[in-house]
Amino acid sequence: MKRSLSLGLPAFAVAAVAIATLTCGSPDAAGGGHASARGKPGAQAAGGQGGAAATAPATAKAGTAGAPRTVAPGDDAVPGTPAADAAQAAAVAAWDVVYGVLQHPRCANCHPGGNAPLQGDAMLVHAQNVQRGADGKGLFGMHCSTCHQTRNLESPHLPPGAPEWHLPAADMPLVFVGMSERALCEQMRDPRRNGGKTPEQLYEHMNTPLVLWGWDPGPGRVPVPTSHDALMTAMRTWIDGGCGCPDK
Repeated sequence: MKRSLSLGLPAFAVAAVAIATLTCGSPDAAGGGHASARGKPGAQAAGGQGGAAATAPATAKAGTAGAPRTVAPGDDAVPGTPAADAAQAAAVAAWDVVYGVLQHPRCANCHPGGNAPLQGDAMLVHAQNVQRGADGKGLFGMHCSTCHQTRNLESPHLPPGAPEWHLPAADMPLVFVGMSERALCEQMRDPRRNGGKTPEQLYEHMNTPLVLWGWDPGPGRVPVPTSHDALMTAMRTWIDGGCGCPDK
């Protein structure tokens, strides 16, 4: 069915549609019109689970807040079409790659289930009774930056380092350890539980120096085995395909 989403709907429904477009697969959420999973610039998206649209006409340019949109038959953002199903399947498969990275000790050690960070490949509770603290940067007198500098120290028995070394804040701990693929996927795509990030902000976070440290962790530490390029490709596919989650 081809019609403007802003026509013939009550005000509350229009608001709900506007919110829905600011989710995975939406160019608005992605900072204004990134290329779709098929690599076509200027694509529009029609909702949170449909993947990136490549041919949908719109009444305003991509990235314009509140712009009414139309969805054309055959658009790959229309749920239930072969293209949309393929995009969603690709997103779920890509999440498997992302999940594997997030569960590696270089990532998961700073996303524990409790308030103490973990350390080492064995993921042991951090020595010295280090604690998260309200802002994720440690308690008074034992801030992360006290020992963890902005770079690695050249010894396997000295603290590693990267800019902004910290855990998530206590009010939104973003736990990785012990989370199933589905549970972590649902948490990561929910801004109420992921630090208030849009899908594109999650993508950008994966390029920050602190995350990149996982591939250059210093002497005596095993780097993340999945390449960073492979992670970013998987994140792009996951986001553009609608942030689909596996069944388990």
